[in-house]
Parts: sequence; structure tokens; C-alpha cells
Amino acid sequence: MVRNVGSTSDYYQTGTEIVVGGGTVSPVKVYATQGDPGEELKNVKSVSAGSYHSCAILLDGSVHCWGGNMYGGLGNGESGFFSYYVPVAVPLVSSVKEVALGDWHTCALQDDGEVYCWGYNNRGQLGIGDDVVENFNPTPTKVSGLTDEVKKVISITAGHQHTCALFDNGTVKCWGGDTDGALADSDNDDTDKYSPVYVLGMGSVESFSAGENFTCVLLTLDDQRAYCWGANDRGQLGNGGDPFGQIEGLDNAVSLDTGQSHACALLNGGTLMCWGSDNYGQTGDAGVQGQTEFDLSPVSVLNIEGVEQVTTGKIHSCALLLSGDVQCWGHDLEGQLGDGNGEGFALNKLVPSVPIVFVAD
Repeated sequence: MVRNVGSTSDYYQTGTEIVVGGGTVSPVKVYATQGDPGEELKNVKSVSAGSYHSCAILLDGSVHCWGGNMYGGLGNGESGFFSYYVPVAVPLVSSVKEVALGDWHTCALQDDGEVYCWGYNNRGQLGIGDDVVENFNPTPTKVSGLTDEVKKVISITAGHQHTCALFDNGTVKCWGGDTDGALADSDNDDTDKYSPVYVLGMGSVESFSAGENFTCVLLTLDDQRAYCWGANDRGQLGNGGDPFGQIEGLDNAVSLDTGQSHACALLNGGTLMCWGSDNYGQTGDAGVQGQTEFDLSPVSVLNIEGVEQVTTGKIHSCALLLSGDVQCWGHDLEGQLGDGNGEGFALNKLVPSVPIVFVAD
């Protein structure tokens, strides 16, 4: 889940020493050091964003994070009411293949299948056990009860205050806040879990994504069914209200991503369908702000084709096209759409000449 990408420079998510007002409305370059100009951040393999911070995995498997660090979400052993303008190295993790960022917490998956988490732990989202009394931990700590001789973690995802891990046998474990059944465990009691628990009835999951208080999965390519569970006050389950039902119309989905209260799926053939909260046009179906509050079932995103990848922010969405262009739609008051305007909200804006922010040597 990616939220508010490059939109809240109050916490320096943009990773640049130059801050304009409360945010930036056009893409800015990320620097590894301060200065005028600073040294560019290079050798980056991938980048991920949470609500108030961002992290990059370098080609050597190390992790560097920047932005808000109130609860130690940057993982450098510090926390407090301050932010880092430029990336800081995260110790104690290596050979990292994936990172997942929530509101104020971060998790990293290593090549060996071990998962480490750090940051805010008020709901157990770090998965480090209920014997840890602190509500935050600024140092990476291994999540127990995951990889063993039978199965290995191959992917992770983080929601607002919960985290999930996908195993190579297609099963899923989650931990943290269980508001509205976001963990879908056997207890079914909305009780926060400080250690990983199995998601009930999931055994052939191909990919997944966690939203604020809900989670969605896409089953294996032989099956290609999609399911969501958890909160549904904005239609984010996409199935008309069934607490754990299949989402109709996504039989040929190849990937999906979740925002705060909406989700989007990329279909075979390069088209998109979205569902859930639409108060800012984030589902892309030309709904007018204030008239279409949410879509209970998937709707087609208009005026877009040839999509290669889709990602969702808190209340906006973006797509990478096969042509190399990027199109975004939804909330734009803080410049989330990257078109240089910040007009409030818009439908399917084309981001002009998006620069390559991270360059791998």
C-alpha cells in the first residue's frame, strides 16, 4: 500500500532539503546528503512510501529511509518530533528484497525469508510479541513465528496499523490492529494480535495488499479470484457487503493495490477497475466530488488503456502505462497527482514528463 506519495513535505517525504509551503506539487529529486546541491541517491533498486515516510532498497540490499520519525519508523534507533530531510541508513537488516510501510511503522523482508519490523507498535503491528510493553520500537526486530522448514515468506504488505506476510505455499499470516476484522483470523473477535496469526481460509494466494483497516488478495493465476476482508464502510471490500466474499468482475486480474479506503485491480489486457471510496474521484469512473461517495463493486477507470502497473495512495491513484507515461487521478490538494497544479481533485490527469528520480548505476 502506497499513501500520499510526495505530498507532505511537513514530514519531508520528498527527501529533499528544499521545502515549498506544506508540500510539493511536482516531482523532486531525492538527495543522499544535504548541500547545494547534495549528492544524489543512487543505486536504488526500489522505493516505497508510507503515510509520513519513505524508504529505498539499494542494489546492495541495504535500506535507507527518510521523512517523519515520531515513533522510530525510519529504523535508525532514534524517534521523536523531528524528521530527516535526507535518507538515513537502517541498521540490522541486510539482503532486503522488499519493504512495507504503514502509517508510522516499517517492515523489511530479507532474501532468507526473515521479516524485521520497527516503528509504532500501539496495535501490535510490529509482530514482536505481547511481552514488549513499549508502544514503539525504533530498532529493527525480527518477527517470530513466520519462516520455518516448511514454508518461507515471499512478500509482505502493511496497512494503517496491521501487517501481513505471504508464504511460498500460498497461505497468509497477519498481525496488528484487527479493527473490523482486518486480520481475518480464526478468533473473529476484532482483538489486536501482537504475533502473526493465520488468515482463515486462504491457501492459494498469489499477491496481496493491505489498506487502512482492510486487506485484499489475488489468488493464483489458475484461479484468478480476488477477495477482500475487513472494514467496508466505504465499499472497500468490493463485493457488495459480503464480509469475506469474492469480488465479481475481476476473474482476469493480474495485480491489485489498496489505498486508505479504495482499491484498484489491473486486468489482463491493460485495463483498470477500482472500487471503494470515491469522494475525490480516486476510483476514476468520472464520479463528481460530493455526488459519488463510494463504489460498492468494481467500476472501470475511464480514459486509460495499456496499463502496466497500478498503485494507490491514500485518496488518489496512479498508473504506469506501457508507453512510459504516468496517469494519476483523485485528490490533488497537496500535489499528489504530480502535474504541478494541486487543484484539489481531478480525473485521470496525465503527469507530464515525469523525471527518473532514482537512478541505478
